[in-house]
Amino acid sequence: MIKPPFLPSIRRLRLFLPALLVTAVLSGCQAVLAAPQPTLPPPDLSGLSADRLHIFFDFSDPTKMQVVSLYIISNLTDRVITAAEEGQPVVEFELPEGAENLQFEEGTLGERFVKTEKGFGDRTSIFPQPMQHQLLFAYDLPYNKKMKLILPQPVQVGAVILALPTDGVRLSGEGLEDAGERQVQGQMFHFYNMRGLEAGSALELNLSGRPGSGAGISRSSLGQILIGAGVFLLTVAGAVLWVSRQRKSGQPAAEAAEESQEVDSAESLMDAIIALDDLHREGKLPEEAYQTRRAELKARLAKLQAAE
Repeated sequence: MIKPPFLPSIRRLRLFLPALLVTAVLSGCQAVLAAPQPTLPPPDLSGLSADRLHIFFDFSDPTKMQVVSLYIISNLTDRVITAAEEGQPVVEFELPEGAENLQFEEGTLGERFVKTEKGFGDRTSIFPQPMQHQLLFAYDLPYNKKMKLILPQPVQVGAVILALPTDGVRLSGEGLEDAGERQVQGQMFHFYNMRGLEAGSALELNLSGRPGSGAGISRSSLGQILIGAGVFLLTVAGAVLWVSRQRKSGQPAAEAAEESQEVDSAESLMDAIIALDDLHREGKLPEEAYQTRRAELKARLAKLQAAE
């Protein structure tokens, strides 16, 4: 019987078929990988609302203005709001041009936070109420007797509270309500209120005047302002330790120790414990965080009372 002339070719093909199939599959995978991947849309932030935005201005260095911002954000949806892709920010914050020396109360760039083209982004997922997402950060801007400050808002803001030392610099802006002056830890501050802002809008402020000798915010004063404003999680020492980081680096040891002692007082610590209890009773603070913070405050209070 004469075999068809094409059989040897078929046999050879069967020998090489597995290799050909593997090559075809790999080629297909490479084509898929090489194809442009669709860009995922950014997270939907319409369900986020900053209940309060606190802004404090510090003029310890008369040539610079330190802007301290505190956001207290609630997630009004029933789902966790996360980044579109792993490693990307959930909420992005735009900083004014010329901002430098960016500092965070918790976390650093490259970890919780990521640098963006216009500022920075926070990678932390935001859980629904009653959990609250708090972010405290500060940066420096050059200041020479006059400045227009424009602060874009990434989320809706319910209320804005602003404070600055009364010595020298004046603050103005559309919709700004004068809340009067108040003494905090022996230092006078001028407070202002402003109604809510829509997401995507900008807070526009005008500052003018030469900072006086008392225009720097002490750590103890800022701590009391934060507590008085209802910021219970950011207690006196922990909330403001980083605010004067640069200034403290050049202080004599004795002066730094004296300043550290000013931060805690029996009255302020008891106020912080009461406020913490209220927050926990209202269901706005996780049990573990509540117990940890309360134990820290009680230990500091006991140490202070023993020293007296």
